[in-house]
Amino acid sequence: MNINRAIVAACFAAAAGSLPVPTAARADAAAETAAGWITVTAPHVDHTVVRKGKAVAEVVAITHRVEVADLDLTMYADVKELETRIAEQARVACEQLAVLYPTDNPDIPRCTREAVANATEQAQRLIDAANAKR
Repeated sequence: MNINRAIVAACFAAAAGSLPVPTAARADAAAETAAGWITVTAPHVDHTVVRKGKAVAEVVAITHRVEVADLDLTMYADVKELETRIAEQARVACEQLAVLYPTDNPDIPRCTREAVANATEQAQRLIDAANAKR
C-alpha cells in the first residue's frame, strides 16, 4: 500500500464531486501496466481550506497493485477475474481511507466507483494489446 499526498487547487464544488487522477499518477500507472500489474488508486479529499483566496483540497490516495501476469486477457474468464480483482482492491483501498481519514459521512461507494473506473482504463489497454497479438 502506498499513501500519496498531493495538494491540488479546487473550488468547493469540485471538491464535492469526482476528482481526476493527476497526470503523474496516470504516467506511473502506464509504466506499471507494462510491468505486469494494474494500479488501483482510491482518491479521497481529506479537507478543504482557503489559501490566498483560493480553495485548496488536500487529496490523499491509497494505491494497490493488481497482478495481471498470471492472466490470459484474451480469455473471457480471465478478463472477468481481472475485473473482480480490480473491484476488490478498490473496495479495500477505499475502506482503508475511511479508517485512516474518518469523516462524518464516508462515501465508500463513490470512492470505489472512481478507483474501478481509473483502473479499468488500464485494464482495457492491456486487453486490447492482448487481443491485437492474436
